[in-house]
Amino acid sequence: MAKKRIGYYRDILTHPGEILKEILDDRNITQKELSTKIGYSEQQISRVITGKNNISPDFAKLLEYALGIEIAFWLNLQTKYDIELLECDELDSVTDEELSISKTISKITKEFVSLGLIPDNVKKKELVISLRKVFEIANLTLIPKMMPIGCYRAAETVKTDIYILFAWHKLCDIIASRNAVDIPLDTDLLKSSLSVIKSLMFEEPSVMVSELHLMFAKCGISFNLVPHFTGAPVQGFIKIENNGSANLSMTIRGAWAGIFWFTLLHEIGHILNGDIDGQFTDYVKEDSHREREADKFATNTLIDPDLYERFISNRDFSEASVVNFASINKVPTFIVVERLQRERCIPYNSLLKYKLTYKWAT
Repeated sequence: MAKKRIGYYRDILTHPGEILKEILDDRNITQKELSTKIGYSEQQISRVITGKNNISPDFAKLLEYALGIEIAFWLNLQTKYDIELLECDELDSVTDEELSISKTISKITKEFVSLGLIPDNVKKKELVISLRKVFEIANLTLIPKMMPIGCYRAAETVKTDIYILFAWHKLCDIIASRNAVDIPLDTDLLKSSLSVIKSLMFEEPSVMVSELHLMFAKCGISFNLVPHFTGAPVQGFIKIENNGSANLSMTIRGAWAGIFWFTLLHEIGHILNGDIDGQFTDYVKEDSHREREADKFATNTLIDPDLYERFISNRDFSEASVVNFASINKVPTFIVVERLQRERCIPYNSLLKYKLTYKWAT
């Protein structure tokens, strides 16, 4: 591949005809003599030398006969020139609409920079060209056509920016590809691993995330935490890859540990409930049967429903009672506290010392 030449001016590129002229001059061969050797008119040769005509395969073969320089040399020169010419003209192809789109996704673009996919501090038009390559699309304005309707089910009440959402999905795909697993999704193993997964709630965040990666990988799942961006109101993204493995990308929308674990088990619920057909985007605030079922799965997996009903009926939400109930359910106290607060059994300023936040490295 030719060296990147974006930003170079067309007039400093070397046309293969210039090389041909230098070789003829070095050998004291006139254009008339070359014309006699290859059967082309002097005018045709002059047009090649002056860059008005390119070196065709037929012409290159004749030069091989006349000058003893292999056809591959001439064709490589021509190909290199054509590529450099295209790259010089590439900046001119960037439209104002594409510049506007790149500005819209500027925050998420920083993630692609951190992954080494886009150079840092590139100029606006060069950024558009880099984004085209990252997104594998000829023009950023084509992004809406790349969004399969069946896979993107945002509720009408959820404000979504199609370009940010597309970029977020691409980010998930790229991160997952770098953490790919080579075994198919095993839902039976995932289901039987729930108690082990829950036990990780007691670990330090760095250990917890590392162990989750390993546990999910054994189940054929590439598990990834991806930053949240305004305009992509999603909780998670699940995709079945070509090898049968799954990509579970969960967006980091906040720091509360209880919300993190509820959301994670919610996504696991979607997998175990059979909600995934190719790929699935889990939107924030969406109200549907499968969303309610995933919520139910997360709720009942975190805390045994029968035990919880008895606990609630006693109406004893003292610190000692809450801590004891959490111990019985083998969950950290913050899980119980956050649920009680969410269901308004206790005030939001109650038992705050038991609530835990995660500091994410993004």
